[in-house]
Amino acid sequence: ITIGYRSNKEKAEATAKSIRDAGGRAEIGYVDITDGESVSSFFSVAKEHWGGIDSIVSATGTAFRIKKITDMDDDAFRYIMETDAIGSFNILKRGIPMLQEQGGGSVVLFLTSAINRTIEYDGMSSIPKMAVEGLLRMAAREFGPDGIRVNGVAPGVIESYSIHKN
Repeated sequence: ITIGYRSNKEKAEATAKSIRDAGGRAEIGYVDITDGESVSSFFSVAKEHWGGIDSIVSATGTAFRIKKITDMDDDAFRYIMETDAIGSFNILKRGIPMLQEQGGGSVVLFLTSAINRTIEYDGMSSIPKMAVEGLLRMAAREFGPDGIRVNGVAPGVIESYSIHKN
């Protein structure tokens, strides 16, 4: 496994170490999913290291304070949308061709159960992940015939930095 990180190298390394300590094989690598070239580079390095890519999992999210959408700062809204929606697009656009080269594989992107309900002050959980859900649905339809499974996982409420950020 290659664990991508953008800002928390220490946490990525600790996770990789846990995997290695349990007998697995793990590496880490920098990736900024909002930058298509960074995603391409990350996938290329992982492919070279492991001899290919079988699966892609992205558990992307940003920390934000829950509030009314009209109270959300423009730059914060843009950042969250770029990380979730554009980042997921970059992952699919750069990752699926590598899976096609190998004759198939799987992609799993994390969503949120908030896409199925509307809770006041939690728009930044649901709005960007609704875009990700649309990308997943389209990719599943377009690339399923190529042997590529594309799925989303939508966990329920979890204790996170987002909920408690001041």
